[in-house]
Amino acid sequence: MKDLKQNIITHTVSLGTIYILILLYLREIIFSDGIPGSNVNLDFYTHSIISKSYVDALKHGIIPLCTYWYPKIYGGTPVTIYQGGFEIVDAFYTLILSLTSNITTTIKSLIFLSLVLAGTTSYLYFKQIFNREGGYAVLSATIYTFSCYWLNEILNGHLYLILGAAFIPLVLMFFEIMILNPSRRNIIALGVIISIIVLLELQITFFTLMFMMLRLIYLIYMGQSDRKAILAFISSLIIGALITAPLIIPFITIYKSSRIDVLSVWAAPPYTYFTRVIHRAYGLEPYYYYMGVIPLTITLTYFLKVNLRSMDKSVRNFIFFLLSSVFFLWYSSVHYAPISIAHVVRALIPFAISIRVASRSIILASLSIGACTGIACSNIAKILKRRSNALSRILPVILSFIVFIDLTWGIEPATQPVFNGLESFNYIRNQQEDFNVLGYPPVWSLPYYIAAYINKSILSSNTLFTVYNEQINNQTKLYGRFVKVYSTSYINNGGFEDEINSSNWNIELSGNSRATRTNMKSKDGEFSLYLSMNTSRSMEYIKLSQSIKENPVATKDVYISISVNPSIMINTSLRIGVTLIENVTGEVKRIYIYEGDVLKANQWNNIVRNMSSYTDRGIWQLTNISIEAYSLMGMFEAYIDSIDIYYDEGDVPLKLGYYGVKYVYIHKDREFIDRYVAYGDEKLIEEIYGQVKTLIHRLEDSNSFEKVYSDEKLDIFRNKYFKGFVFPLDNDTYVDYSWIDFNTLKIKVKAKSNTTIIVCQPHHKGWRAVNINGENIEINNFNGVMSLSIKPNTNEVTMHFNEYENSLIRIGLSWTVTLIVVLITCQLKRWKHSSQY
Repeated sequence: MKDLKQNIITHTVSLGTIYILILLYLREIIFSDGIPGSNVNLDFYTHSIISKSYVDALKHGIIPLCTYWYPKIYGGTPVTIYQGGFEIVDAFYTLILSLTSNITTTIKSLIFLSLVLAGTTSYLYFKQIFNREGGYAVLSATIYTFSCYWLNEILNGHLYLILGAAFIPLVLMFFEIMILNPSRRNIIALGVIISIIVLLELQITFFTLMFMMLRLIYLIYMGQSDRKAILAFISSLIIGALITAPLIIPFITIYKSSRIDVLSVWAAPPYTYFTRVIHRAYGLEPYYYYMGVIPLTITLTYFLKVNLRSMDKSVRNFIFFLLSSVFFLWYSSVHYAPISIAHVVRALIPFAISIRVASRSIILASLSIGACTGIACSNIAKILKRRSNALSRILPVILSFIVFIDLTWGIEPATQPVFNGLESFNYIRNQQEDFNVLGYPPVWSLPYYIAAYINKSILSSNTLFTVYNEQINNQTKLYGRFVKVYSTSYINNGGFEDEINSSNWNIELSGNSRATRTNMKSKDGEFSLYLSMNTSRSMEYIKLSQSIKENPVATKDVYISISVNPSIMINTSLRIGVTLIENVTGEVKRIYIYEGDVLKANQWNNIVRNMSSYTDRGIWQLTNISIEAYSLMGMFEAYIDSIDIYYDEGDVPLKLGYYGVKYVYIHKDREFIDRYVAYGDEKLIEEIYGQVKTLIHRLEDSNSFEKVYSDEKLDIFRNKYFKGFVFPLDNDTYVDYSWIDFNTLKIKVKAKSNTTIIVCQPHHKGWRAVNINGENIEINNFNGVMSLSIKPNTNEVTMHFNEYENSLIRIGLSWTVTLIVVLITCQLKRWKHSSQY
């Protein structure tokens, strides 16, 4: 009874210590109004749209566990596990969000609960490892719970990795129990817990399985395990695979992992293990690899002093965890290590190619160092216990506080203000019809938060994860073409938004000639270039010139536009021309696009020319543009609103219409660009801000777009080529449609002749279409979206995404087989046991 009471007090004090430290560690997150993380890659925002997909699916009677079609991600896509479909993190997120209705409270709650879970499970795991010498499990759990890993993932907004790592000690604890007693119950329990971590995060699963394999190999080598344990472990893996396979198979078949080798990008340089600084890979993602001077010192000191030949249980465990820490430190270091274990593992295990961020395995290194530190201190405490029993009891708590300070002091996770620009999107949100939206500039994760608010899909160049399929690839190409066409200008300050200076225009003036920026007279009401001369002298002139950026080739896709108003032209001339050079022969020629006409004075002259019309055979590159004005004892005054050389928009607006894009929104707030796009890089801010201004100017001048909303943060343009979410290519056909659920679309048709109906959803082989008589209608790929060939007598078409039922059948069969195998195994064991009597 006394021992039980003492154990309760010990557990209460130990866990209480961990929970108090968690409150100290998360104090800024808990007590501030901001959202946790940094503004670099804030993936917390992605959970908004996934949570919305769960809620929307349930409203339509769809089980989110299955693969189903969701039209509000990627403009329409099959959602699967790891790609917008069911995951345990998002299930918890949805539950908490439904209770709090606040994204920041939801994220903070999940982070807090994850660390509480990590502290609790790691404490229980180390108690399992240390057994009777478990007084220092609290110290080991502190090292694990406050390791550098958590700061990295909180800064980057990775809820999957945060909650996933909290489950690692739980998996390892069940593994240890199963190794000690490979009973049916323990095998099944381990299989179930493995399936849970698979559904949480694949990278965490991979690292945890590697750790268990190392542990099993070591125990077999030391003679502490046998073939029975191996078979039991394989059985647990099979159970886990049977549970998770029907959920993972759709992801593997529909989406493909990126094959880009980026292991070295997120490597952990060894010097960062001992330095309390944040390392930035690619200048974007902050990573922090400090392992703690105190834990490393204690581990190294004990290693040098311990008698390795004694080989009692604590020494054997110490040696394993020391080897494990070295392995995972080497693995996370990638090319910085003496041997790149990460590349060796990647070569041996094909699946490892999708594990891009090897440095995340440092969580297992922290767990191993925590175990080493706990074992070392536990053995040192045996000596202290002989001298002072009271000191030996409180020492684990004292050391936990000291190690906590070493690991976290001054480098606690921070918060930032929540994105507050949602009200600018009310113009789109208040429209009930189905359509998609395109946003610029591309911002990581934030579009999913906005998409959940406006209840529309936002097409961007970023995906939820590094995966691709044909539909995402088509949209990315179209998005890239849109950006290239509308944000590319080969002229610096062609709209004269900035002051005229040598950084954009070279200026030569004579006498009283003037060339200044003004807003007194402008076609668009903003700024223009004002030129003037008034002289009785024989000759005066104004010359402005600049080199054309990138020297584009004069093709049919490259245009020059000029908007000029010659107010007064008496004995003067005005010419705007470009210089071209032939790429092979080097021949140079100059052509004049505009020459001032006194008959068109005091009115805006808008000239748009295709540059290929000025070239004959050969490859001609545009190298220079100039504005020249001369006066011979006369008067001259002119306004130039803009000069631009750009790509023609071609069929971009039309294809956007096929993809259901009705609106294009542009973030024009400089503060937004600084915070969410350029991350404080002044040069990048200027570059992107210039692209934004160019894009807005191009869309304003385009006949394909109409500005429908503008405030200080956002401009919204309507795509005139948007004809509806489901529409016919001809004008004589009537079409109406309705979503029965996300997997079923019913279309009513009145066609006078054969026609084609466009469905603004990406083409996917999982869709089937039938008419009212049950006859199949072929679904064609029309510029990346679905189209139906309709005959005049067709009145109604039903489209259905069959993958939902297929995934439901797969889940049912797989889980039924798993249950039957488990029940038969258990029953055979009972029969064998009863036959012995």
